[in-house]
Amino acid sequence: MGFLRGFWDRRQTTIGFAIFALGAVFIFSLLLVTAASPHLGVGNDAASKQFAVDFRDYWLAAGRMAGHASPYNPAMLSGPIGSQGFDVYRYPPILAFLLIPLSGLDYVSAGWIWVGISTTALVAGMALAVAAGGISLSMRVLIWTGAATVWFLPTLDSLWKGNVEGLQVLLIAIALAGGAGARGGSVVAGAWLKVAPVMLVPALLVRDGRRGVAWLFGASAILVAPALLWAPDGFRQLPQILINISGADSVVATNLAPSSWLTTLTGSSALGEVARVAAIIAAFALVGLSIYLARKPGGWAAAMLVGVSASLLAPGTIWAHYLLVLLPFGAYVWPRLSFDAKVWLTLAGALVSVGIFLSSFAFLGAVAFVAIALKGLWPAVEAVNASDPIVAAA
Repeated sequence: MGFLRGFWDRRQTTIGFAIFALGAVFIFSLLLVTAASPHLGVGNDAASKQFAVDFRDYWLAAGRMAGHASPYNPAMLSGPIGSQGFDVYRYPPILAFLLIPLSGLDYVSAGWIWVGISTTALVAGMALAVAAGGISLSMRVLIWTGAATVWFLPTLDSLWKGNVEGLQVLLIAIALAGGAGARGGSVVAGAWLKVAPVMLVPALLVRDGRRGVAWLFGASAILVAPALLWAPDGFRQLPQILINISGADSVVATNLAPSSWLTTLTGSSALGEVARVAAIIAAFALVGLSIYLARKPGGWAAAMLVGVSASLLAPGTIWAHYLLVLLPFGAYVWPRLSFDAKVWLTLAGALVSVGIFLSSFAFLGAVAFVAIALKGLWPAVEAVNASDPIVAAA
């Protein structure tokens, strides 16, 4: 055992780099292969290869908004919007407005720029979450953080599909690390980027009181005003878009939400409906718990984790890449966990990754991940010293 421990102490950075490099090369290679499709970006043919398939919708929306029009495809206003489809932009107009500079580029070039932006945001967010948790950012720590990130398969899914989780991870890390201004600005930005994170707002208002209210309105004005003046139609249409999205059928084999995989496994739509109602009730219960935690000294990180969990449960769809937003909490809580808890958190993350191919496993892995992280973040729990060798090794 002494020999093995000595070997590990001498080689852990090299081993970590090899693990990280293998995962990074795999992700980049997949992106290269899918981006090389000759049919990429032509109607629904792009969906077969999936390179930046979600970004494709953002890019098309930005193109419409560049002409001062609504970012939404007019067909989206006519009825329920399915959980999948071509040219279906589901977010508030602000993201499309910010992406207008990319709308003049061809889809593949714009997609690669978006992958770069997302990767940069993800790297910065994870590093910030690690540092905010109390671990010094040595090269060894950064390498092992990178290894954990690339092998958490929602990372692959997010970069491959071109979704917004990289930006969300950065905003979560800022909210964990900063003071009232950082909390307010990042929570409000997250809500305007993607609607579901609005479930963090009650905890913010309870935590920061009048300052929270000021940041809610101030940050909203800064974010909304330019886009509203540029293309007001999108904001007028947003309520109808949200209604149409909420009324759509979301039973898809790759949907990780309990209502979907239970219906798929059992063939019972009634059981799926019960699960859907239970998920909505649980989401609002979690919002209540986040408010309770936000009131407690040292409870903000736990309140954020619970609020983010609520934002995952409330919609009718949980795609695999959505779960990437849990990873910065794992980085932040790491020094507070016992060795056994670190092992269990790692196994829960592995279950999420395996569960990309089996929906129920991913959901159960996510629940376990949140439960273990929440126990470590609960305000009464004292942090473990960041000089712990287990912390230093990962």
